[in-house]
Amino acid sequence: MVWQMAFGLAVAAIRPAAVHAQVMIPDTNFFALTTVAPSDPSVRAASAPDGKILVRGGFEAIRGTLRSGLARINSDSTLDTSFVPAQTGVPTVQADGKVLLNQNYALTRLNLDGSLDSSFVLSTVGIPIYSVVPQSDGKIYLSGPFSELKGVKSQSIARLNSDGSIDRAFMPELGLDEIVYLLAVQSDRKIVVSRWFSLPPSAPVSPLLRLNEDGSLDRSFGIKTVFTGNIYAVAVRSNGRILVGGAFTDFNGVGRSGIVELNPDGTIASDSNTGSGTGTVMSVLPLANGKTLIGGSFYEVNGSSRSRLARLNEDGSLDDRFNVEVGGQKFAPEVHQILPTSGGLLSLAPLPRSRALRVSVWHASTKTEPWTTSLIRIPG
Repeated sequence: MVWQMAFGLAVAAIRPAAVHAQVMIPDTNFFALTTVAPSDPSVRAASAPDGKILVRGGFEAIRGTLRSGLARINSDSTLDTSFVPAQTGVPTVQADGKVLLNQNYALTRLNLDGSLDSSFVLSTVGIPIYSVVPQSDGKIYLSGPFSELKGVKSQSIARLNSDGSIDRAFMPELGLDEIVYLLAVQSDRKIVVSRWFSLPPSAPVSPLLRLNEDGSLDRSFGIKTVFTGNIYAVAVRSNGRILVGGAFTDFNGVGRSGIVELNPDGTIASDSNTGSGTGTVMSVLPLANGKTLIGGSFYEVNGSSRSRLARLNEDGSLDDRFNVEVGGQKFAPEVHQILPTSGGLLSLAPLPRSRALRVSVWHASTKTEPWTTSLIRIPG
């Protein structure tokens, strides 16, 4: 479903708080997107270092200003008119503010004003790109179902130099049937990857592995075991611990529902346990105070009512002082992204279908079946 934008509509209902719980009141009018074309469901956002937000969707204009598929929003939710994108794609923002665009079969880069960065040499890849992760040193990791990139052998994960050329010093030690979907880079530059297999493995394997900075396999990491489920989010804490979110009820043979915290060596952190009943976790954001924000398609966390968004304490227990509901119980949305911004946390969540639009930027006679997606600002 490709998305179309409109403003001023966002739906949120706050449930009665549990005893001792503090109900957090989100800014539901921050930014609302009305989406229509059913061919592409992706709506993605990315935070810029200056607090601005890149949003990708199927819109054609924002408040009367032409912006086809990609826009940059100021921290007060107004359109940043200084950014006029030459191309569109799923955005990821580098430390210098330049924008990498994942166009599925191509990777391009925009300058701060939205013009195409002609110094970036990688463009057409020819294969789907699953993840794009820029580093503070300007290098870029990307993953996908490839065995080589621009003539350089690199199984499913590659590292680019800052100009987009292939970094030949990185040689991933992966099998030909291993496909990397998600990745997260630690402060020591080791890379945690979530993998799946194009062919069933002949022996039990871990869904996660870790590569050293040169791409060699870190054999000290993880426990090989049978895993049933899906991984949708991987994040690394500043202390080296690893958070994994997804659809599973156990991890490495230990009961964990939807979210698990691993020690730096890949073993289960025994002092962190969310308990049962969390359900599917699609987004994980570790916070500086050791707590964790999770989003997904769940209605409860360990028996306590939480609709799609929750905060966990350091030990994995539910933080009952944080209680935000993004949508009513019957029509609660799935929370696909949680972004840290200078103005608080932002949750990207599709809301129920609605035609009650205050402002429309498309002609109803040519578009049908609008959906609303919202960037909801939450006190951090």
